[in-house]
Amino acid sequence: QDEAYLEPLCLAAPENQICVKAAWQSQQGGTGQLQLDMADFSMLTPYLPPGINVSSRINGVINAKYALQSLTATGQFQADSGTLVYQNNDKRLEWPFSLERIGVDLLMAPDEAYLVADTKIKAGEKDIVEGRLKLFSEQSEKPFSQMDGTLTCRIQDFSAAQILIPEIEAVSGMLSMQLIADGKLEAPVLSGNARWEAGAVRLPGLGLDIKEIDLNMQGAEKSIAFDG
Repeated sequence: QDEAYLEPLCLAAPENQICVKAAWQSQQGGTGQLQLDMADFSMLTPYLPPGINVSSRINGVINAKYALQSLTATGQFQADSGTLVYQNNDKRLEWPFSLERIGVDLLMAPDEAYLVADTKIKAGEKDIVEGRLKLFSEQSEKPFSQMDGTLTCRIQDFSAAQILIPEIEAVSGMLSMQLIADGKLEAPVLSGNARWEAGAVRLPGLGLDIKEIDLNMQGAEKSIAFDG
């Protein structure tokens, strides 16, 4: 049988490296691995929107296998504590964060295809963002034509709002949100809910100093309802 091997090929810098290795056998298929060791997030800077920079280092591995016309892959990543910076003229925002996990699970086979990704990000001391997205397809559909995703977050640090909206002098409370998307990838159905508890906001320009805010929002497709 025909065989081919790629021994670990690494791109190394003084403090990080990216390595890839692979193997192929004509009768059994192939395997591959991509490993990141303290890779610098700055490599993503050219692909980020203008004014956004990320400083952190990421560790992780992706393992892939191809056999019997099927491709499977799994991956896990984590990042050291870092900082997301947004700079726009005289406005500068900095968010410390830690990427606790990114997980990836992929299957591509003649009769089934799906991609599942999940993540958890901690920002500052108390803010948390978690998400999960699944792309899949029903029989006879093109791959990844359906989606099922959720995004949840809990926010207590509103310093960004105070910088981006000068009219706000102070804002506080606990904001919890959940967004759900499912259906066709090209036209997903969105729904969700949000709650702002123990909230307060001060707008000196409008003479407003609102306290003890308890506001709920429910959204489904094209309708939104508030109470509080």
